[in-house]
Amino acid sequence: MNMHTDYEKVLSRTDGHGWLKPDYRSMCLSNLSGYVAGMLKGRGGVLPETLNARRGVKNILLVIADGMGLLNIRNRLDDLPFLLRMTDEGKIAPMTSVFPSTTGAAMTSIFTGTEPVTHALLEWFLFLDEAGMIIETLPFRAQNPAEQAQFENLDIPVRTLFEGEPAAENLAREGVECTAYLPENIVDSRFSVATHGSAARKGYHTLDGIISELAPAKKRSTFTTLYYPEVDAAGHTYGPSSPEYLEEMRRVDGFLSELSEEMDEDTLILLTADHGQIDVSPDETLYLDDLDWFDGMLAPKNGGGNIPPYGSPRDVIIRAKDAAVMCSRLNDRLGEFGVAKTSEWLTGEGYFGNGARSAKFETRAGSVWFLPHSGKTAWYRHYDGEHLAFKGVHGGMTPQEILVPLAVI
Repeated sequence: MNMHTDYEKVLSRTDGHGWLKPDYRSMCLSNLSGYVAGMLKGRGGVLPETLNARRGVKNILLVIADGMGLLNIRNRLDDLPFLLRMTDEGKIAPMTSVFPSTTGAAMTSIFTGTEPVTHALLEWFLFLDEAGMIIETLPFRAQNPAEQAQFENLDIPVRTLFEGEPAAENLAREGVECTAYLPENIVDSRFSVATHGSAARKGYHTLDGIISELAPAKKRSTFTTLYYPEVDAAGHTYGPSSPEYLEEMRRVDGFLSELSEEMDEDTLILLTADHGQIDVSPDETLYLDDLDWFDGMLAPKNGGGNIPPYGSPRDVIIRAKDAAVMCSRLNDRLGEFGVAKTSEWLTGEGYFGNGARSAKFETRAGSVWFLPHSGKTAWYRHYDGEHLAFKGVHGGMTPQEILVPLAVI
């Protein structure tokens, strides 16, 4: 395989908006759990053929470095000696995240083997109709702290967040023992419990010293995942071009180098990410609530008022009274800032996947999406004091956000 040729071929699919559509039919995160199951059972498929990976391995260890996109890696390869060697040896292939390129959507796709059009967990901020408010999905709490007590009183089960069975259940039926290593502060979160199903969950504090714990048992086939969130955290705070972001990538690079020396020949190590990151200037954010015509075009909410936009600053989800009119108005007046598309158009074009649309998706996808151009952000302030401070973000469809690595070590 010529990784550089493969990479250029993928980039050539970028359209006139600067978007790269997820490769749902092949090299996409939504297919990863299925590829893993096939490799453990000795079956063929896109993954082993693309990276010349051994089939029928006994153990697979998947490292998910949150926010460590393929272009973020390529831009700093000289500072990442282990990944540079993997690149030179053709052991890193371009893979796509899902759209939206956000942790909730991507991680749910990885751990259920379904696409956003089916599982319906689209973003960090989501208007949950069952609650009548915007929530933060992964922490499963109200976005507005003033509404937290009301949200808790509703006692909504976390499984409301997504459709689909955890992939660990299917793997267990095939005789695969699943284990998930997660940061100590989220190992028992309701989202972690729901998405990992019957997999054993183990908490850790730092990457240092965890390697010895990752050695698989010799008795049966195993699939182990390790989720590391700190690359993404550094990118949000300082930007993906910052020294702090590079330092976290270097930490992952060193960890993989050491890990590769410790694992035995029956274990295959995979590296991926849920999405990449793009640099932005938070002070230049366009706030939609400043537009005097905007609120009057929003769909009404049960109980009074309008349903405010949600999603992220890179993919604003809008429920409009009239989707076509809202879309036209946004493009006419904000075309230099971003692109508005109806949800129906995006869905029909396969941006959210090619599977069956779930009822939850139909509601949560709203009617219009506003997608800022590369390097730009837009948002809607929901309560006094809310503002954007992140210098690195994701959620859109630029190659920086969508492309992730798939490394076979």
